[in-house]
Amino acid sequence: RISAVAVHPTDANIVLVGASRGGIWRTTNNGTAWTPVGDNQNTLVIGDIKFAPSNPLIAYAGTGDDDIAFWGAGVLKSIDGGVTWARIDNGTVANGIPNGTVLSKIAVDPTNPNLVTTAGYYKADPGGSDFYSFIFHSTDGGATWSHATIPSVGNQAQFRSLVTCASDRPPTEF
Repeated sequence: RISAVAVHPTDANIVLVGASRGGIWRTTNNGTAWTPVGDNQNTLVIGDIKFAPSNPLIAYAGTGDDDIAFWGAGVLKSIDGGVTWARIDNGTVANGIPNGTVLSKIAVDPTNPNLVTTAGYYKADPGGSDFYSFIFHSTDGGATWSHATIPSVGNQAQFRSLVTCASDRPPTEF
């Protein structure tokens, strides 16, 4: 199942898709042929993918699947237009994104590719009694992340969309 689609902002022939359990795929000919990219990552569960609008060589992918609660392994980043990928957070709450967080949405600032926001949730125990929803934000291209915990009652705070806005533009939904 395809869970994410990202079209290159200046070349519609280049498209990235993320699959629920199939990793990231890339085409350079508008979908005639596809190549798997990033298959060497710790997870192939992709929740969302975005190109940086101001620098399409940079793309980010959030891992995890919020439809079937497959746990994530952080944020992946490409600096070559989606050809290769590497995890950029360290998997801890201190300055990263906790391993196991399902990242369902990711947004990149339209003018600064280092400003990245992602939303997701984390179940702290296998029984699901401790449930946390987060908004994570990075100002340095994903090297470090700050976060805000969103109150959740009855495991209901799963994100289905994320909106960011610049001061000179209307909000953009992702």
